[in-house]
Amino acid sequence: MTVDSKHVAALVLAAGEGTRMKSGLPKAVHRVLGIPMVRLVADALERAGVARKVFVTGHGAEAVETVLPGRTFVRQEQRLGTGHAAMCAAEALSDFDGSLLVLSGDTPLLRPETMAGLVSAREISGASAVVLTAMMADPTGYGRVIRDSGGLLSAIVEQKDLEGEQASIRECNTGTYCFDARALFDSLDALSSENAQGEYYL
Repeated sequence: MTVDSKHVAALVLAAGEGTRMKSGLPKAVHRVLGIPMVRLVADALERAGVARKVFVTGHGAEAVETVLPGRTFVRQEQRLGTGHAAMCAAEALSDFDGSLLVLSGDTPLLRPETMAGLVSAREISGASAVVLTAMMADPTGYGRVIRDSGGLLSAIVEQKDLEGEQASIRECNTGTYCFDARALFDSLDALSSENAQGEYYL
């Protein structure tokens, strides 16, 4: 299963420092079976048929860009969240109109079939956004998916912003999305950093 490369692009978020890894290397260039994680993500996107890819780099940008020769990069000089990363990439994708996959550069096990499935789900439903979620036995540390009475996504609440019974929700955000590109970029001005991290979240 592959996508229509004319109407699908990808935004790969690879600006993270990776402090939990206790390494001087940027998170996205840590190797899995000898291959930098971000390159595994790029390879999976290519196998899914996604030709146009923009990579957001920040911490250790040169190291990340070195393992992805010939790609398109934008810099996130201040790392203020996933929404801010999308803001940094808005100009590079200003001429794009279609389905935009947004995913992290440190998700090396994400399959091409999953990427193509997200695109298909968005395009068939006509949704502005589709979010890949996971049911976790222990959801601690993950953003929780909040659904409305009809079962549709109404919010994603990060761990530090959880209130009351939200902490018991086991459905978590994986940080992998498919957006209507124009709807996404038209909505970025509405994002707020009024949360525990002071960041702009998608």
